[in-house]
Amino acid sequence: AYTFGVSNKYFTQYTTSFEKNRWSAVSALLYREQQFLIDQDAVNFVAKKLRKPYVTVFLKELESDELLTRDDLEQVLCGSAFEGITKRQKDIVRTACAISAVNSGGAGPPIRFLVSDEGTNFVDLIKNHQLCWVHEIRNYKLTEVYKSFEFKVVDELVDTWQCFYKQMKNYLNNPTAIGRAEIRGEFDRITSIKTGIKKLDQQLARTRKKMDKLLLFLKYPQLPLHNNLCENDLRERVIKRKISLQNRSIQGLRAWDLMLSLSSTCRKLELSFWRYLEDRISKREAIPYLGKVVRSLS
Repeated sequence: AYTFGVSNKYFTQYTTSFEKNRWSAVSALLYREQQFLIDQDAVNFVAKKLRKPYVTVFLKELESDELLTRDDLEQVLCGSAFEGITKRQKDIVRTACAISAVNSGGAGPPIRFLVSDEGTNFVDLIKNHQLCWVHEIRNYKLTEVYKSFEFKVVDELVDTWQCFYKQMKNYLNNPTAIGRAEIRGEFDRITSIKTGIKKLDQQLARTRKKMDKLLLFLKYPQLPLHNNLCENDLRERVIKRKISLQNRSIQGLRAWDLMLSLSSTCRKLELSFWRYLEDRISKREAIPYLGKVVRSLS
């Protein structure tokens, strides 16, 4: 199974799923069972990616504002229009409908921003998607080289990116138009470097292609440069797994997710988790619902 972590400075939420794909990521963002929506955006996504007109026409007739469960969508995918369609092609439909569900607002407030690593299960989920710079710089550290001079080039390039990272942090402390221009210019300069080492040059080209997502913070300075907050939160879940090794039932799995989510959220809200449990078990409910506390702070 796979555990998704969704968090900010006010709350933490763990969701464990037996699939690692974009509709599982959507269910983690919505913190509920997988949900899907066949709307105009979903139809357009399928038309662009799948390029099978009869499938597009079939989905066009099913457009609705009603959210579907996974079972509902699977029934649709068993229709005559999907005969001969491969699993990979059906996955495009699942992805399109999941993205529409998370952006519709029908399952809760729309999510404006997402900060994550470059995992494929997060691609295209949210329009404003800031990629983590820590993960990006790590790609250079992990580049496979074998000759002594290549190691030196890698170290110099990593140092260059780390200096650029400090420049970006300074910008977030004092966002200015001049600072934005300088960062864009420095990003162009670094990604235009030709090292003569094939793997490094390929990595620089990949970084350049991700410019819009790596530099989204220039448009929205409130965004962090990394997703370390969530990575640190997930570490608690990993430690629990190492100690207890595994769950024996689905109920145990859900209990881990729930209790660890509550304890981490209480810690961020500076509430005693023990007092919170005592309050809920005794049914006094003197402590407000955590959702209300989070909304009041955010």
